[in-house]
Amino acid sequence: METFTPLILVFGTILSYTLVAFLVSVFLKNNNVADVAYGLGFVVVSWVLFLRNGIPDFELSARWIVVLLITLWGLRLSIYLGIRAWKKAEDWRYAIWRDRWGVVGKLYFYVRSFVQIYLLQAFLIYLVLVPVIHMLVTGTSVDSKYFIVGVIVFALGFLIETVADIQLYRFKKNNPPDTLFTKGLFAYSRHPNYFGEMLVWWGFFIMTLASSNWFLTIISPIAVTYILYAIAGPMVEAHLESRALFSEYKKKTRYFFPGQRSK
Repeated sequence: METFTPLILVFGTILSYTLVAFLVSVFLKNNNVADVAYGLGFVVVSWVLFLRNGIPDFELSARWIVVLLITLWGLRLSIYLGIRAWKKAEDWRYAIWRDRWGVVGKLYFYVRSFVQIYLLQAFLIYLVLVPVIHMLVTGTSVDSKYFIVGVIVFALGFLIETVADIQLYRFKKNNPPDTLFTKGLFAYSRHPNYFGEMLVWWGFFIMTLASSNWFLTIISPIAVTYILYAIAGPMVEAHLESRALFSEYKKKTRYFFPGQRSK
């Protein structure tokens, strides 16, 4: 039974957290709550798992480093999305679904929202968090070259997505909503924030290479890469198609992986 206890704890925490986030969204009548809750969900699950046997002594161990890194990543994401959504209308994705599902009926809207937005997000939190869960349960060596390289890759990805988010936020704050940002990191990739996010999770995966059964965790970075490259990226681009200069920007700037802009 001890082998399954951490997984039961993880599932229970994710589902409980997801239900609370959904109820908050119902109260506020705004599904932007899902975006803000996403990053924080990783933090909550990781700390619950980390503290399952009590508060460990602070030391330079892989478990401490991993839980602090996921906390840094999750809090930054939730704070950024919270600031971006503060006192603003529901994100265009959720607004479309609210109109589309709400026509059928209020109950249908709530059920569909819970399943398609919140339960799906719960599944993604577990799937993406697999390397972190693995290291917090089985441990890994902080002195391993794999762990060190993984931390470096994580730091690079974290820096790229943070800078990209700040650049985009400042531009949107000072320009009309229908304008297009093509400078900074966005001059080298149309989705530098997504590229940075991908590196973060490949970094966590690389950290696990010094642990046993590391191959079980590769599903996380593969899933993240696919979601960002094949789903999130095209969804954003479809939304931007109507904006002036986007077709020219699309021709000259790399889609995902950064590179020099073509002339």
